[in-house]
Amino acid sequence: MEQHLTVRVILYHMPCGYLPPGDQQLVQIVNAALADSARRSGNWLACKPGCSQCCVGVFAINQLDAARLRNGMAVIEAQDPERASRIRARARDVVARRSSTFPGDPVTGLLDESEEMYDAWNAFAND
Repeated sequence: MEQHLTVRVILYHMPCGYLPPGDQQLVQIVNAALADSARRSGNWLACKPGCSQCCVGVFAINQLDAARLRNGMAVIEAQDPERASRIRARARDVVARRSSTFPGDPVTGLLDESEEMYDAWNAFAND
């Protein structure tokens, strides 16, 4: 019998800082929609132990995502510095392993919006 992953959507309370007004509400709406989708999909949900690309693969983020991540890391750092250190170490490891083949600017992490870059990004780190 195939084991399925239980999807848990967690919204950390993050200091508003430089996040736009209403961002917490937007995140709560998205979390509720994802939790509802996971509940209704039952055994059809593709996520399960052993998944990789969506859950642990490389994916593009925007500036608002980056701000949320910075705020989330600040919360984790305050609550559990050892965990924050492990997260940073994993991120540095990915950058070290992938930067030589990264299709954008490896210093800034930015991608241009050309068709070639889009194709290169879609093929990046899919192994």
